[in-house]
Amino acid sequence: MRKILKLFFNRYYTNGKRTIDILLYCWRKYIDWVYHISFGLFAFNIIMFIFRWRLPNWVFISLFIFLFVNMALVLYIGVWHSNVTSRQIFVLFEKYDTLKRAERKKIIGKYAIRAALAAVLISSGLYVLTINNFILSLINRMYDVADNYLKYMPWSIPNGSQTGIVLSYHTLKPIIGADWFNSLLLLTPIGVIGLIFYNSYATGIAEKTYEKLVEQWLGGRYFQDSVLSNIVHNQDEKGQANLVMGLNSKTGEQVILHANERTYHTIIFGLIGTGKSATILIPAMLQDMENMKYYLLSYRKYLMKVDEELEQEFFSTEFERKKKRRELLEQWYNNGYAAELTNGIYMTEPSGSMYGTIVKYAHKMGFPDEMIWTLDPTNPGTGAINILDGDTTQVKGAVRDLFKRFSDPTGTGSSFFLNQEGQLTDNIITVIKEVALIPDAPINYMLKGKSPTLTEFSNMLRSSDWIEAYIAVFEQLLNRKKRLFEETLKKHEEFLEQEKEKWLEESEYNREHEQLFDTILRPENVHEAINAFNDERNKLENLQSSYDYFINAHQLNSYTEEYYYTFDANVSGLKAVIDDLSSSPEIRRVFFSQSTKDLDIVLKTGGMILVNSAKGVLGKEKSRMVAQMVTLVMQNAAQRRLPDKSPFFAFYEDEKNGYLMPGNDSNFLDESRKFHVPVMHAYQHDEQIRDSIGESGADAIKMSYRNAFTFQQTSTKVVEFINLRSGGKHYALKETKRAANDDLLAGNQGNSSATSEEVVEEDNFTARDANNLEKFQVGGVIVSDDEVSNMIYLTTSPHFEMDISKDSFVSHTPFNKVYGLGEEEPEIAKAYKMWRAEVIEYYAQKESESHLYESDFTEEEWQAIMDVKVPNVDSNVNDTVGKKDDSPSVKRTILVNESMTEHRENTSIREEATEDTEQKEEVDISEIPPVVEEKQTVKSKNDIVELKDKEISQRVILAPSSTPETVDTQNIQAPNQEFELPQELSRVAREKATKTLKSNVEQMAIDEEEGF
Repeated sequence: MRKILKLFFNRYYTNGKRTIDILLYCWRKYIDWVYHISFGLFAFNIIMFIFRWRLPNWVFISLFIFLFVNMALVLYIGVWHSNVTSRQIFVLFEKYDTLKRAERKKIIGKYAIRAALAAVLISSGLYVLTINNFILSLINRMYDVADNYLKYMPWSIPNGSQTGIVLSYHTLKPIIGADWFNSLLLLTPIGVIGLIFYNSYATGIAEKTYEKLVEQWLGGRYFQDSVLSNIVHNQDEKGQANLVMGLNSKTGEQVILHANERTYHTIIFGLIGTGKSATILIPAMLQDMENMKYYLLSYRKYLMKVDEELEQEFFSTEFERKKKRRELLEQWYNNGYAAELTNGIYMTEPSGSMYGTIVKYAHKMGFPDEMIWTLDPTNPGTGAINILDGDTTQVKGAVRDLFKRFSDPTGTGSSFFLNQEGQLTDNIITVIKEVALIPDAPINYMLKGKSPTLTEFSNMLRSSDWIEAYIAVFEQLLNRKKRLFEETLKKHEEFLEQEKEKWLEESEYNREHEQLFDTILRPENVHEAINAFNDERNKLENLQSSYDYFINAHQLNSYTEEYYYTFDANVSGLKAVIDDLSSSPEIRRVFFSQSTKDLDIVLKTGGMILVNSAKGVLGKEKSRMVAQMVTLVMQNAAQRRLPDKSPFFAFYEDEKNGYLMPGNDSNFLDESRKFHVPVMHAYQHDEQIRDSIGESGADAIKMSYRNAFTFQQTSTKVVEFINLRSGGKHYALKETKRAANDDLLAGNQGNSSATSEEVVEEDNFTARDANNLEKFQVGGVIVSDDEVSNMIYLTTSPHFEMDISKDSFVSHTPFNKVYGLGEEEPEIAKAYKMWRAEVIEYYAQKESESHLYESDFTEEEWQAIMDVKVPNVDSNVNDTVGKKDDSPSVKRTILVNESMTEHRENTSIREEATEDTEQKEEVDISEIPPVVEEKQTVKSKNDIVELKDKEISQRVILAPSSTPETVDTQNIQAPNQEFELPQELSRVAREKATKTLKSNVEQMAIDEEEGF
């Protein structure tokens, strides 16, 4: 059967149907047919016996062969049917209807019994047929011969007497040859066979001696054989987000985590040097990168199909055609056309070794730097990521938790101070993110319409002048919100009045019970309108709350007659966290700037995000901060993806114990499945988790992983965890031999032994099993075919034994290579170019959304915004707070008197040859970055859209790289990321303007050439 399956049934689909479904359907029909035929043939044989019919020899031989072959075949197919059914996942010929475990057990039992009973009936029929046609006739002929002899030769049975018992012809004739005697001769063996079957049933089944073993056997995916790999696992379609973990050490069958099962998340334990990254993490990422290439090809096919459809339609304008095309392209994501494909990976690890290996392999596979977003604090050319990107509510909750964890890592600090820091964090984020929506505001000249960063957060945290400046702009935003809300309120009240009139006119009952309109009996559209109105009101109240927080915190000290902020004395922990982060140039280059790429666009369209938390360079604590900050941003961004429709974006995190966040990580593992984000975490041992987050935290987070593996020589806690994950115990048959007390060498019959069997419970995985694991072998449990597997042992293959690791490996041509005339462009290169064009379109579209411009404000509001001075970066909270007459309103008036040009003149400082001498030099207005000049001329949203289209064509959104093709894995240099002048100037200002005027002017000229 194995050869037949390998030769003729070695594919998942056959004629559009699952091969396993076709096999099982045919086998079940055959077993049913033989089962029913066996009853008929058995009855026919009994009738022949009763009436003493005999068949011709050729008919008998043909019928005998037919019955014998089917008896053997039904037993054989019955066994294979049980084996293959144990791996059945779906109901026959149903695409998504999963076959339940209980139903599968019933099917196995039903057809096993039918096959066995059919074989018994056929064998009994063969017996009756043979007896009736040959045995009885032979006996009868023998009787005829003996009959003549017995007539004349009486014989006797000795009984001690002289003559004995005489058996004459007349005595034996009524017995030998009689019909009842022949029937007895025929039925006696059948009775003996039946007694044997009954005895087996009574001792093995009725007494339920082996019932637990049988139930355990039938309930599991017990048949693990490589011959079923192709018909059980869909390997016909490339590019799916499935992951081959390794080979089953016992059967040689591939152990595959299907796309859906990967989202149950995987935990890997292994001591140092056991091969966690080499044999599991890196090979898994290589498979995902291959799947990413298939994703690009699939995306190109879809784009070509869309363009073909648009060619068949007529559009009056090019704008309509582009709009229709964008709607069709969005269906790729919104309709889940790529929901089973992989479009990206994210990886974090502290050593830099795996980071360098993956970057090298990615280049070897042809991925351009534009698809690789590297975050490496040790590399001056690294990319940057902004932890304040995303929805304000999500960012506030996540950043508050993160800073709380940094401020109080042990969890023993005062709740009062932690709450004060949390409130301040929330309100600062609210203010700076709302103010950032005005790209033309002078206070936002560094942001260029993007999200604020930790630089802006730090400025507002530490400087009273920055607080006053932000509140001055925020006040105008709040005024605009209130003005719009008044209009909304008026329209809302008019709408309710109109709907109420309609409702009253519907029936007499409504008119008599007018008050019911304000209950759940009102129309559905009224409910929706009220909910929408309440949302707007809540947003306004939230903004007002943040505004009041800072205004009310600005108090007068009655002793010094100076204003101060009441929260300043209670947030020293938060300031210490920001100081700790900003004190490291390596951390500043990653987290105190705008994100090099838009994280939401990367997670939507695809790419790689590779992070080196650089533990060796930054030290344990700062490396932990880096890893936790990146992880937090990634988790928040992942949960903004479209649920159940998005392509798979795999998360890999090595040495996870070093940057665990119990609340965030546990919640993310519980929620990320619906966003198609499979997670794989690697730890050394269980004790590290407990040291990081405590006993209860460790138990909680481990329960979030449904796939678990361990390498050899693991800890006792890990053994217990793996054993528990696999079910804890299993039933086993224990055989006991007991010898007699006689001399073992005597050789007599009394020297016997007795063997007894009993069903006992044993642990699925023990410390001995863990120690017996071989090199690069793992033991564990997975969710296989949507059911928890039995304990399995995998033989893995390290990446350094793969072809891609060898020097002889021919690197693939980069996807972004420019091909000349006469050169054949590969399909993957064409796919990449089409994908890149669409990604640029997403960047252009996002940069023109959700911003507020001059046309959105009144003339007074806009003038107040434009008059706000950018504060001096050296001021600290309560250092520059004025005297008694410097109330908040007075201070905001003071801030609007100087222009942005003057501020830049004051902050453009160069260092002289001696340390004591510093001279300020003025900067000509022509040297202001082009972005500032352009923004000052923008008057409306239409203008900004036009400007953005020009900007996008000049800006390199996808971060070009100058990384050489040959990559040193030990000292890897990340691709050079996009460098933007305003970010650099912001950092210079924060570092007390230590760069010279000459370097500033040169950098501005470079930026002008690059189109910023």
